[in-house]
Amino acid sequence: MELDGRSHVIIGVLPADFDFPVRVAGAEVWTTTSSEFVEKEQRAWPVMTAVGRLRPGIRPADAGQHMAGLALQLQEDYPETNTEHGFNIVSLQKQTAARVRPLLMLLLGSVALVLLIACTNVANLMLARISGRRNQLAVSAAIGAGRPDLIRQLLSESVILALVGGALGVLLAFAGTRALVSFIPADFPIGVNGPVLLFTLLLSLLTGIVFGLVPALQAARVDPASTLNEAGRYTPGRKQNLTRKILVVVETAMAFVLLTGAGLLIRSFSNMMAVDPGFDPDRVLTFSMSRDWSDYHVLNRATFYLELSERLANLPGVESAGGGTAIPLSGGFMAAFNHEGARDIPDGERPLTRYLSVTPSYFSTLGIPLIRGRGLTALDGRGQPGAVVVNQAAARTFWPDEDPIGRRIYPEVDITEYDPTEFTVVGIVGDVQDITLDTEAGPCIYVPCTQQTWPNMTFAVRTVGEPLTVAGAVRDEVLLMTDEASFSFRALDQTLVRSIAQRRFPMTLLTLFALLALVLAATGIYGVLSCSVVERTREIGIRMALGAQSGQVTAMFLKQGLRLVVIGVGIGLVVGFAGSSLIEGMLFGIGSTDPMTSAGMVVILLAVALGASYLPVRRAARINPVET
Repeated sequence: MELDGRSHVIIGVLPADFDFPVRVAGAEVWTTTSSEFVEKEQRAWPVMTAVGRLRPGIRPADAGQHMAGLALQLQEDYPETNTEHGFNIVSLQKQTAARVRPLLMLLLGSVALVLLIACTNVANLMLARISGRRNQLAVSAAIGAGRPDLIRQLLSESVILALVGGALGVLLAFAGTRALVSFIPADFPIGVNGPVLLFTLLLSLLTGIVFGLVPALQAARVDPASTLNEAGRYTPGRKQNLTRKILVVVETAMAFVLLTGAGLLIRSFSNMMAVDPGFDPDRVLTFSMSRDWSDYHVLNRATFYLELSERLANLPGVESAGGGTAIPLSGGFMAAFNHEGARDIPDGERPLTRYLSVTPSYFSTLGIPLIRGRGLTALDGRGQPGAVVVNQAAARTFWPDEDPIGRRIYPEVDITEYDPTEFTVVGIVGDVQDITLDTEAGPCIYVPCTQQTWPNMTFAVRTVGEPLTVAGAVRDEVLLMTDEASFSFRALDQTLVRSIAQRRFPMTLLTLFALLALVLAATGIYGVLSCSVVERTREIGIRMALGAQSGQVTAMFLKQGLRLVVIGVGIGLVVGFAGSSLIEGMLFGIGSTDPMTSAGMVVILLAVALGASYLPVRRAARINPVET
């Protein structure tokens, strides 16, 4: 196969899902970097990433010392290009995990809280169930069953429940992971495999034993004689009631923590979506084009780009077209430069600035507003004075108290003999988010492609309707100009969606966990009050026979339920405040201890508690003392 005009022999085939540790999106072919290319053209290239496997017994620190010595040797051998350059040794495992580690820890903590809430509910239900089985347990004890036998029986029931629940959870996980793929971040690891299944099995056993132990120990203390003599008049003791209430308080506190975290992420996501990206992504098709330039003189590349932009703009269904070395939210090349008033800054200390070569129609196609001065035009060509446009961030950074229009800059980039070495600022455009919406737009310099032409260009095509409908016509038009081009089409609004995926994914999952926790907490409150009403039916009947009104009975049980919720909220506030630093790095435009969010979650939790209390309280208020 031919690559860049040179013949290559295919020597191996990699798995379809292979990707180099340092991702190059869409890469399908790997070849070596020729020594000729490195030596002649790219000695000054500031960044190169390599991977290496350490020999047994060699520590990363040892490798770092060795590479530091190598860097010093290279600086001596190549002082013009290697001064101030060195090596940064990092663990590939840590580097790979660093992208998702905070998110994974957040999700792990959320899942653990939901699990604990579910287990406290099960423990509460088992306590209530054991109250109804006291006669059965007493009979078992009377005919010879010892405490170990009773504990073993109840623990086996608890473990069976947990294992069945775990199995159902695995089935849901298989279905759930397929649903998550549609909005999951591109580099987020997800899947159900052997280690996950083993972990689920062990966790199910552990939860079944731990949360079945307390009910089993309480039930094993049954006294056969007194229990059988109670003849259905049993009322749980203070210790058992206290255990139930503590469990409800704990699950309420954990639900409040999850609700607050979800609320913070939702508000943070809302703040990010309110950020002006600096461009209009609606109805814009983007495509990267690669081709062999070996038969093109550098001066002809700019002519090719300008002609292609014009021909694409004249296609049916297209409003305008323009190209640049990068589009918004895709990063881009960084370059150092000098400017008037700062030419005495030494090498290595000059600021790195985003640096783009663009066609004149780049700004209008992407909807980037012109703030002052003029934009780039076709008149800014070869042989004409160098002209650049800067963004507002560059104007604020480099000329804070001056007018940047008319100022000169001197980029430190590889240039040909045809490129200007000095450029004049002719205009200022709006800031564009170059990486994500939650990072502040940095300084950016735009040079005309007619004065500095790069071999790679990404084009943007603003369409009348759905962008991808014109992809075929765009491809055909490019192939009329060159039959050696490869394409990668994408709608710009999809690029925007992907850029917010790292925020949307944890927000969505944590919100689902919080809603599940809220339902479980409401179930726990309902269960405790329902059990309390059933167990205190005789007491309620006597109170009403002695003159208590329905409203008084209602208030008594509402007070009981709300007291548990208020205590749980108080504990949740303390826990949430103590762990606020864990979520702080995922927030944008809001603090981790935002009082408005906490207050809103308190209101929601109290409202849910009132709703969960409605049926038990209504049942208590309708008790007929005569029938009781």
